[in-house]
Amino acid sequence: MYYFLWLTGLIAACMLAVVTGLWVENFGNEKETKK
Repeated sequence: MYYFLWLTGLIAACMLAVVTGLWVENFGNEKETKK
């Protein structure tokens, strides 16, 4: 059970990091385009 919870948390953290990275990259690109 602990392994399942740990694995789920790890996957969720990775997905959150990827989504945040893509959002920041897109926001930065939009900022550069506006300039």
